[in-house]
Amino acid sequence: MTNPESLIPGQHTGLAKELRHHVDAASAAEADAIFLRAKDRLRSVNSWAGTAEGTSAKFLLCDSEGNALSRKAQQGDLVRIDLPGPHRSSDSGYDWVVLDTVTEGVDGDGNPWAVLTTRPTSDPLAKQDNGETAHFFSDASTGTFVLRKIGMRVECAHFGRNELPNTDGSLLDKARAVLVTAGAYLGLSDVQWSNLVKGLLAAD
Repeated sequence: MTNPESLIPGQHTGLAKELRHHVDAASAAEADAIFLRAKDRLRSVNSWAGTAEGTSAKFLLCDSEGNALSRKAQQGDLVRIDLPGPHRSSDSGYDWVVLDTVTEGVDGDGNPWAVLTTRPTSDPLAKQDNGETAHFFSDASTGTFVLRKIGMRVECAHFGRNELPNTDGSLLDKARAVLVTAGAYLGLSDVQWSNLVKGLLAAD
């Protein structure tokens, strides 16, 4: 039986961030329903933009070759991210992450949980596989969602770890990474992830 926090990558360099939100249900049955609905939303990557009300980024679940998928997220899938503002000048122009972890279980007290971790990765649509990370953060960075139900409380958190600007790509891409990362350091990305964390737990 795994403690879900043990699946959060360690913090070694760069910035670490943590966002949390919870709701308290009126009954055990309601808590179960909130948790199951939130778990379904967490794996429904293509609906993240709608779940995170007020978020301008768009997300598309893809296979390893960059082809769009219409199912729930699975470990190893890619997510294409369309950020507002200037796109990357290289390859497809999008930011990409791989789903390092998509799993669920129960802790030692029988409380259910679900974990999803993203990590920046290369562009599957690149004309040449040069191994460059297609994201404004480096591939050392991770973002982990931890969803859990404890009694009649359902809580969700997003843990950013090792957030550093990406130094791969063209000079324009490097400049963009520095600018976007600076915005993330100033808390602009916190709004996006905070909206998603809250949206996962929102009522229908």
